[in-house]
Amino acid sequence: EADSEGAEELVERLLGGYRAGVEPGLLQEAKDLVRNSIQSSVCLICISTVKRVDPIWSCGTCYVSFHITCIQRWAKDTIFQQKQHLEDDPDRTEKEKKICWSCPKCRTERPPKSIPQSYDCYCGREREPAWDPWLTPHSCGERCGRQLSGCSHRCSLLCHPGPCPPCPQTVQQPCHCEQGGPTTRRCSAAPWSCGRECGQDLGCRTHTCPAICHPGSCRPCERTSVQSCECRKTKEPRPCSAPVFKCGHPCGTLLSCGYHSW
Repeated sequence: EADSEGAEELVERLLGGYRAGVEPGLLQEAKDLVRNSIQSSVCLICISTVKRVDPIWSCGTCYVSFHITCIQRWAKDTIFQQKQHLEDDPDRTEKEKKICWSCPKCRTERPPKSIPQSYDCYCGREREPAWDPWLTPHSCGERCGRQLSGCSHRCSLLCHPGPCPPCPQTVQQPCHCEQGGPTTRRCSAAPWSCGRECGQDLGCRTHTCPAICHPGSCRPCERTSVQSCECRKTKEPRPCSAPVFKCGHPCGTLLSCGYHSW
């Protein structure tokens, strides 16, 4: 119970600069991310508990932590075994370029040069972070500052394990079809629909998009209209999304010689 209370104190401290003006749902999502990340874990290589004072390496994809000595040994052994299998391979030179090691948990492949050489804090700012009972284990205690996914802002939490929570910054964002004027929205949920008909000109340049305000490009026009063939001799109803067609009759256009035609 004491450990649980201590973990909650760390969560509240980490979110100190994040909670101002943030909606309850977004704040709870951030709490859950941080809470799950600071719980004690087991190194999947040696099957021993990763203690708060143990030097670690944290995978940047699945965010699982390992003892740094374990992951170094794991990576070197993996690369050594791959090289052993290539000793008598005639394509050895080419295949050596593909040698890699991977995270034991998510199997994300990494080049040999990426084997961790030092114990760094989560945000990478400090090497060999000192143990401090008032800070999150393996953290430098400074603002994270990592680039957030999908926007230009940086994480405002203190150095923390796991993924950065959704961006809490506010931006002025028009709706998908831009008919709705810019409104103030959370950066992590900036795209929005005004609920009105899109109305943008379609590729046929005759009709407009009938779909409700939506992200991305409009779908091809599903209506039909009278279209001319390439030689302009025949007209017939055709799908607006495929206006170009050949009528199958001789073109009759005079060639550059001035005597013959197609």
